[in-house]
Amino acid sequence: MHAIYPSTLIALSLTLTACGGGDDANTSAPSQNSRPSTELSGNLSIKINNQSAKTIQPRTTSEDAEHPAYQLTTSLSSATFRQSTFDSFSLSQTQTFKFVLDEQGSSTLTANIDPSSQQLTGMVFSQNNQDGETLTQKSFSCYKNPVKADGCKTAVFSISAETGRVALNFNQTNLEQDNGSGTVVLNGTLIGELSHPAQNLNSIPKTSQSNLSLDGKSVDVLASMYTPNFDQIELLLKDQKNVLVSLFPDQTIQSSLQDLSSVHTQYRLQNTNQINTQSTATQTTLDFNQTEYQTTAALAAASKKINGQVTLRKPTQTLSISPWFKSQVNAGPITRLNRTNVSVINHQGILLSDQYTSVHLQAGQVQSVKIQSLEQDFSDPSSFIIRLVGVEYECQKTACQGIQVEPNGFGVKFNNTTLTRVGNDDALNPTITLNGGLIYLGR
Repeated sequence: MHAIYPSTLIALSLTLTACGGGDDANTSAPSQNSRPSTELSGNLSIKINNQSAKTIQPRTTSEDAEHPAYQLTTSLSSATFRQSTFDSFSLSQTQTFKFVLDEQGSSTLTANIDPSSQQLTGMVFSQNNQDGETLTQKSFSCYKNPVKADGCKTAVFSISAETGRVALNFNQTNLEQDNGSGTVVLNGTLIGELSHPAQNLNSIPKTSQSNLSLDGKSVDVLASMYTPNFDQIELLLKDQKNVLVSLFPDQTIQSSLQDLSSVHTQYRLQNTNQINTQSTATQTTLDFNQTEYQTTAALAAASKKINGQVTLRKPTQTLSISPWFKSQVNAGPITRLNRTNVSVINHQGILLSDQYTSVHLQAGQVQSVKIQSLEQDFSDPSSFIIRLVGVEYECQKTACQGIQVEPNGFGVKFNNTTLTRVGNDDALNPTITLNGGLIYLGR
């Protein structure tokens, strides 16, 4: 079984780019229950490779927040591994629908959309098969990019922003395995409903202040991310615009604007004097003075102008992880100052993550803490072969000790929190210790 790491999932969300949409579903609010629940219904035909089509008619209601029948997730995230090169755009908002198609949870369908464009951006059908102690997973996907311009084109969706109810309709929708060895064809409908309105972008606390206009029209800043390692600032603007500003030690500035609504057209800053910066240890202010960005791309406006001011907070909370390799007996902890990504899930779920770490909260309580990474093992100096090791540690619920949740629910602090190794790789220590924390400051 291949481990799936948080960075992989983030990369998947960012790689998928627009497909079709619809707005004809019934969006009346479901009845309110005293305890939040999720419901999945529909009539879906699934044909895998040359097998006969199988029809499922799910009618599942779940009050289990850990194993919902239908899950709606809204994420603000930046790629885990940022490049130090110019024009490294990565900040995005995504929404993900996940449908559990059987009681065992072995078959799932996940769909991503871009909330700004209301476009279906990709789907993945996954099926797990257990044979003794061996677990295998098959995944089939569709997505749209410059190479596959017609990906997912026969699937349409509609969503109620007020209730979180979603309907997905399929008409001979083809999903393929990455290696091209198999296909899945979907027909029919899936409907997911929540008894209580889902969390959304406005559920995530605002951590920046802005007053910006783009081409003379006021524009909202949906998210803002400061990357301390490279002194880069990225702004996610409404209507699929990203602005990247790179600050250099010699006080020079580079900046560009990306228009995702126009085939990813990039615009370059022409005059660096049109952006001023003011920084303290905890925040940075960008002043745009009729800042002009230009492009030579065909079929796009020749230039765009930004005016106004944005003040955003800098990450100051470090996270410290004790060494995981036994061979690192004299090494100190890994301490990093990272950005923190956030997802809000259904009614009360929150997921905080950085390069290695993910923390799942439910109704303000810690459900799990996980460390996942792929590392090189240099423990045998006589070997010319570098071994790759899947590093995985976790704690679950009451085993997660020494953790303080921030009052707003969007941060945690660790005090000698112990995580236990998953798996039997003897090169890794049986436990590791976390100190410091993860605090979300990206909106």
